[in-house]
Amino acid sequence: MLTKRFGDYCSDIYVNIFVIPLIGILTIINLIILYITDTFKSDYSITNKIVLTLLSILIISLTIGYLATNQKPLYRFDTISKLSTYKKNYSLEMFKNNNYQIVVIDNHYQCYYKGKYVIENNILKLQDLNDAINTDRQISNKYIINNQLDTLKPLNQGYPYLVLFHDSIKILR
Repeated sequence: MLTKRFGDYCSDIYVNIFVIPLIGILTIINLIILYITDTFKSDYSITNKIVLTLLSILIISLTIGYLATNQKPLYRFDTISKLSTYKKNYSLEMFKNNNYQIVVIDNHYQCYYKGKYVIENNILKLQDLNDAINTDRQISNKYIINNQLDTLKPLNQGYPYLVLFHDSIKILR
């Protein structure tokens, strides 16, 4: 399973709507031009090699993307502000191999912040998190785990509680 830390990143709606289709259209135009020039030479070896290379890259990319996004977190916590009227939605997802992922969802973009977590004496520590910059002071780097595991209480002042997402049913310990 691909739950390794590959770094923080953001993606927005404009890339999916404009950039990716534009690259696809330009690729198709180039293939048509290559096909037309190959028909005059009666040799389709260049076009065949390019099409096979592009298809191989597409299949490998889709396979890696599917494996990376198809991972199931052990737990998912949402901020209490998500339940209110706060503009952005913040989620903390924790995986088996002590990796976490914070997902920030806004209307036009999504950001992912990744790192390692450690649990010691009922205290959850999120390492590699610059919380003031990355999460708009919505997710802290230290939380107290209560016995029912339905909420996480932040140790730092000014941060909201994290509430267990209803589909997360595993036991954290």
